[in-house]
Amino acid sequence: MFPGGEWAKSDIQKVNTLADHFEHVFQPHTYDQTGNDKQDTLHALGTNKLPATPTKIFAVAEARVSTNCAQQKAPGYDLITGEILKKLSEVGLSAITYIYNSILRTGYFPGQWKVSQIVTILKPGKPAEDVKSYRPISLLPILFKVFEKLFIT
Repeated sequence: MFPGGEWAKSDIQKVNTLADHFEHVFQPHTYDQTGNDKQDTLHALGTNKLPATPTKIFAVAEARVSTNCAQQKAPGYDLITGEILKKLSEVGLSAITYIYNSILRTGYFPGQWKVSQIVTILKPGKPAEDVKSYRPISLLPILFKVFEKLFIT
C-alpha cells in the first residue's frame, strides 16, 4: 500500500513502494573516526601489501566438506545450488579449490561473488498488504558461501 493509502497494483508499483520504504528504514552507518584511527585506516587502505604467502591453503577434501554443508543454503542470482556442488566430480572440485587458493595467493576476489539478489520475506504474523511487514535478505552465490566457510574454519 502506498503511504497515502492507495493500493500498489502493478509489480513496478510494488517494487518502488518496497524500495522507498527500505531506503527510508536502512540508512548508511556513519563512522565517527577521528585522529589517529582515521589516519591508520587511510594508510592501510592506501598500501596494498599482500602477505608473502597465503594465510592458509585449502585442500580438496576441505572443499568437499564445505560444499556438502552448502546444501541447505539458498542459491544466489547464478542459481548454482549446494546440490550441484555436492555432485561435482573430483576434477571439478579440484578446479574450484584451485580458484579459492588463487584468491588467497593473488588477493583478487571475483566481483561477481559480491553481487547479491535481494529478496523480501514476510515477517511472521504480519499483514501482507503492509510494506512494513517485509524484511529484505541478500542471497549471495553459493561459491562465495563455500569460500567463506573454508576461510573462517
